[in-house]
Amino acid sequence: MRSSRCFLLCMMLGLSTLAKAQIVECVDANGKKIYSQSCPAGAEKQRDIDVPTPAKPEKSDDAAKKAQQDKENAFQQRRTERIKAEADEDAKQKKVASDAEQCEVAKRRLELLDSGRQYRRADPDTGEHVPMDDNQRQAEIDKLRAQVQASCQ
Repeated sequence: MRSSRCFLLCMMLGLSTLAKAQIVECVDANGKKIYSQSCPAGAEKQRDIDVPTPAKPEKSDDAAKKAQQDKENAFQQRRTERIKAEADEDAKQKKVASDAEQCEVAKRRLELLDSGRQYRRADPDTGEHVPMDDNQRQAEIDKLRAQVQASCQ
């Protein structure tokens, strides 16, 4: 039932596009000419007037296609530029976040080393935690101060 209604609606729409307005020349009682789709009451129908539909020149189709292609190319270029700008902004934000995190880690380690408490570090060969001597501690403090100065701007 529903499909038949849809079919009828589609048919009516299709036929309505084929309909063409008919213009009629009418003469009223005073002899005045009237152009309309139908003659008013009391007027006499003179003749049917055909109104030709304008044909589209093919050259303008080529120009329209070229204009459409130009618009599409411009759109694609703007889209590519926008995506690149968003990626650049995202990379910038990630770098700022990474620098902030490195800054916080360096500050905490520097604070721990400056406190004078015993600090152990992992031996790269064995993986065991070994205490730092004073020279290693001072070298680590100097390294962390430089890192804080560089990444905490």
